[in-house]
Amino acid sequence: MLHGSFSYASARELVRHTSSATSNEGVTIFGFSDVGYMDASATTTIDSLFEMVADHGREIMIVGLQGSVQGILDGFGVLDSIPYENRFEYRLDAIEAALIVAN
Repeated sequence: MLHGSFSYASARELVRHTSSATSNEGVTIFGFSDVGYMDASATTTIDSLFEMVADHGREIMIVGLQGSVQGILDGFGVLDSIPYENRFEYRLDAIEAALIVAN
């Protein structure tokens, strides 16, 4: 789960952490429920992160995306590659869907 404001520095740290933990195939869930703000540079970094995860053959699911954070991700086209059926309001729904995909 991501928390608080999200700037380039925090997004870059997330990319570093995710790249070392990403294996091939499976599902990665990104939770945005607690993200209140995201700047443009963080948005482009999140876009790169999504591409990296997808390039490893992992399916992306998103939880709790709303308000200005959803608006900036939409505005930059970051969500274009995430199917609507992979966007969830609640974490438990995303986890259940991920389990179905994993099996």
